[in-house]
Amino acid sequence: MRGFLRFFQGRQDIALIALVMATIMVMIIPLPTVMIDVLLAVNIALSLLVLVVAVYLKRPADFSSFPAVILIATTFRLAITISTTRLILSQADAGAVIDTFGTFVTRGSVLVGLVIFLIITTVQFIVVTKGAERVAEVAARFTLDGLPGRQMSIDAELRSGDIDGETAQRKRAELDKENQFYGAMDGAMKFVKGDAIAGLIIVAINLIGGLTTGMMVHGLPAEAAVNVYSRLTVGDGLVSQIPALIVAMCAGIITTRVNSGSGGDLGSDIFNQLAGGSKALMVAGAIVAAIGLVPGLPWLIFFAIGGLLAFSGYMAGRSERQARAEAGSPERTASVMAGEQGGAGAGGRKGDKAGSVMIALGESVLRDIDQTAFVALRDAQIDELYKLTGIRMPPFMLMEDPDLDARAIHLVLDGVTGFSAEVPDGMQVAICEADLLAVSGVEGTPVDEKWPLRSAFWVDRQGGEALTSADVEVIDVAGIVARAAGAFMRRNASRIVGYQQVQAIIRELGSEHEQLAGQISQTISAVQLLHLFRRLLDEGVPLLPRRILFEALLEASVTSVSLEHLVSSARTALSRQICANLAGEGNVIAGYVLEPAFEAALMEGLVRNGDESALMPRPDVASVLLQEAGRGAKRRELGSPTPVLLTTSDLRWPLSAYFRTYAVDFHVMAFQEVASEFHFTPVGTIGASHRPADSEPFAEAAE
Repeated sequence: MRGFLRFFQGRQDIALIALVMATIMVMIIPLPTVMIDVLLAVNIALSLLVLVVAVYLKRPADFSSFPAVILIATTFRLAITISTTRLILSQADAGAVIDTFGTFVTRGSVLVGLVIFLIITTVQFIVVTKGAERVAEVAARFTLDGLPGRQMSIDAELRSGDIDGETAQRKRAELDKENQFYGAMDGAMKFVKGDAIAGLIIVAINLIGGLTTGMMVHGLPAEAAVNVYSRLTVGDGLVSQIPALIVAMCAGIITTRVNSGSGGDLGSDIFNQLAGGSKALMVAGAIVAAIGLVPGLPWLIFFAIGGLLAFSGYMAGRSERQARAEAGSPERTASVMAGEQGGAGAGGRKGDKAGSVMIALGESVLRDIDQTAFVALRDAQIDELYKLTGIRMPPFMLMEDPDLDARAIHLVLDGVTGFSAEVPDGMQVAICEADLLAVSGVEGTPVDEKWPLRSAFWVDRQGGEALTSADVEVIDVAGIVARAAGAFMRRNASRIVGYQQVQAIIRELGSEHEQLAGQISQTISAVQLLHLFRRLLDEGVPLLPRRILFEALLEASVTSVSLEHLVSSARTALSRQICANLAGEGNVIAGYVLEPAFEAALMEGLVRNGDESALMPRPDVASVLLQEAGRGAKRRELGSPTPVLLTTSDLRWPLSAYFRTYAVDFHVMAFQEVASEFHFTPVGTIGASHRPADSEPFAEAAE
């Protein structure tokens, strides 16, 4: 025996050929009843093995040989049926297995056996097989339709450097295997459907043939022939149809398997999803117990099942409450607030992931924050940031830092503190004018300019309640921290965006516009797109809508792929969106313009560097520019957007870069970027009329 197994070890191809040849021989050569019993037992064991494998699958494509298994199992079962039919008709004996199914399972009643057989066949054909066949057909079509987009996604990841060539080759192989699997399953389900129909026909043939053979060949009375041949035929039908039903169930399980992302098997997924909700279990238990109150029903059984469900719900609810309690502890704050994103724990300062934002808080500030309220505020900030930037920001992490003062707050990006301030103890922020504070009799301290809040005052809780009743916006500590983090992330959006976000945006575009995504991936590299996105985000331009943005980039790339040219084309295409973010009531954009003489002096400072230009003004011009721009940036009324400076298209790009270099908060627009639905109203000028008295030379040079 060991030598036999050793021969087939490593020669699975020979074993498969031997199995197929043996199946064919079984159809031709008459077999003894003992061999028939062995083959029937093997058939049942094979179907059960396939069922267990199907339950433990992580992904349907992991059992890529299943369509071939269906074909071999169906052929094997057909061969056994031919042999058993031969024995039934010739010897009126088909072995112990069939005889047992014909007597024990049917309780000795041919009618009962026929009814059971018809029920099994009906369920297999109408319910299981038909549903699995439809699912396989739809899965094959959807897999084929999504193939181009998934292939482009792999190519884009490879070009951007997110994956290497070996990983890309492995992903393509997995994609090809999945595509072939669902295509083969679409055809293999016809085998399962045909097997169910063949079972009905074979049983009818065996009944008619058996009665005819018994009465005409063996001379049995009609009653005896019906008793013997009907019992054997029903037993043969049941012993063949039950494994066929199991294989049909396997096909249904595999085709309807949905990857939950947990990496668990089917049993774990079903149990977690059915028994994971405490409310569902308790409500179901109450309903089952109520059904037991119906007169005549066995109330004890219904009460026991209902009580078991309710108890399971109670235990699940207790586990949920314990998890929430652990999530609310300071030690768990960082991971919970970040959605288990990973990173620094309590007391840490530096994140492990590029683009990660953490909020380091003193112990006292952390204690003042309502965790549930903060999660809602954080999610609202992330949604708002998506509208303003067009990228999905990572959830910012909240943590306690024992090294900080008790009331301190630090905003940390990539391990570097970019914002630090203190929140006064017991204070809230009121957004209103000072006159309103005086009228309300509330004492307030102006909020430092470093906070992203204008016309804001620190007030105590009692004053905050009084102002809230007067319809004044009052922000608690959780809101203050969330707003500060949101403003910080918006200012640093270009530092947060990376190759991962670029690929996500391309995939998002490909889900709706496959051809456009493919053309962009072939025309503009991921590195160029990353630089482009960062520049647009630096200028406050949202990367939305995707179609308009990428169509403009595709058209502009025909002329040039220089960063300045692509940014200018993108801004022109998104002019309506840019104006909408900058406009006030009535679609009016209030801003500044450059005085002609001063604009001419700036033009003299333009320096071309290849396809791009930079601004290098004389020191006296630079001094006036920065002074006047700083003055204009501070002249913002309550609720007004970022100040706007309107200039020529040649000066827009270098002037915008110059302002960013010196941290001047101005949005520089070109005249042609003002969309037709909006109106620009000058509120001031920047230039010669505001220059210092000792800066005469630049005006003369400009003339």
